[in-house]
This record gives sequence, structure tokens and C-alpha cells, in this order.
Amino acid sequence: MLAALPFIAARKLIPLAVTSRKRAAILPRVPALAESGVPEFDTSGWWGIFAPAGTPHDAVERMRAEIGRILTAQALRERLTGEGFEIALTAPEPFAAFLREDSARWARIVRQAGITLE
Repeated sequence: MLAALPFIAARKLIPLAVTSRKRAAILPRVPALAESGVPEFDTSGWWGIFAPAGTPHDAVERMRAEIGRILTAQALRERLTGEGFEIALTAPEPFAAFLREDSARWARIVRQAGITLE
């Protein structure tokens, strides 16, 4: 998204769809592929912050609270959303579940496509 936005703004590129499950907030008139007949397609990018296994829960929660505080800074939110990012602060347990599901989905795609390492 970040690389395409300047070209879209300059009308040198016409977006046909976004590759996430839902429409992007920055391009609300552009449908998601799910709306265009490819319901399971989702190649959304995401960012996460990780801590070593065994990090005490209170330390993880302190980091999460601080990251949440930083993400509420208006200037940062405006910059990130202006570049097409959608900010979400997720608790460790739902994020771990997301990682398991995402890893399993990509493993299935790799197997079905017959992709192998060389």
C-alpha cells in the first residue's frame, strides 16, 4: 500500500482491489478481493513486537501499555494512517492465536502450491 499510494494520488495507478479481507480505511472506495469473488484471499501485512519466551507477564503488560501510549500520539497516528497503516493494539493471547492461524494458513498455501526450498 505504502509504495502504491503516491501513484494512486497522482492518478498514474488505478487500484482495482486491496488484498486484505476488508477495505482499507485510506481507500474506502476500493473493494477488497473478498468482495470481488475471492473470499479467502488475504495477504494483509502486519507488524508485531515480540519478547523472549518466558518474559514475565507483568513486563509484557508494561511494554504493551507503553506501546499503547505511544500509538495514541496524534502525530504518529496521523502519519501511520496517512501511509495506509491501520493501528491495532492486541493483547498477547489473541496475537499468539493470530500467529498460529496465520502460520498454519501460509503452511497450507505453500504445501498446496508445491513450493519447496532450493
